[in-house]
Amino acid sequence: KENPKDLNITNEKIKIKSPTISKDTEKLTIKINEQEISDTDNSLIGIFDPEENNFSLSMWSNSDGEDIKKVLNRIQKLKLSKFSEDLLFQVLFTNAYPPKKNLSSKEFLKIKMNWLIKKRRFKDLEMMLRANPEVGENANAMKFLINEYISSANIKLACEKIGLLNKDVKNDYLDKFKIYCLIDNDQKSEAQL
Repeated sequence: KENPKDLNITNEKIKIKSPTISKDTEKLTIKINEQEISDTDNSLIGIFDPEENNFSLSMWSNSDGEDIKKVLNRIQKLKLSKFSEDLLFQVLFTNAYPPKKNLSSKEFLKIKMNWLIKKRRFKDLEMMLRANPEVGENANAMKFLINEYISSANIKLACEKIGLLNKDVKNDYLDKFKIYCLIDNDQKSEAQL
């Protein structure tokens, strides 16, 4: 049975004063500490959401980059089980900030790309390219992907993948292949440019 006092409480209007709605807008101040703004070198590059595997965006941040390089070099010398390799893949390719010490974002990306190339995981490399446009700046990764499709006699698919290449990348091999693809797709005027 409802209590009549409870009904009175729900019928009352609640007023909340907000500095952005009230006339006193000077109470609202925003302070930005310029020293806390991080540089753009700390980009997130990966395939997986950290929450999928109970990881954190900062899982690499407090690590020393030199230690990471040493550990990954030791791991590469081992023959990992499929489970271990899949676990390493999930850890390496979860979106996270790079280490703050002794390893830049570009170096960390290079380590990841080289791992994919060495393991010949071109489907995963393609996922990285789709999820992270800055990966298209890595000419070696793009050459690996293109060559993989060319070697399987799938020129059409290789030409589709050349579109993932960042326009600022200057590489004679990739530029010539891009021209070939334009000619093959009957885009001769664009190929001449």
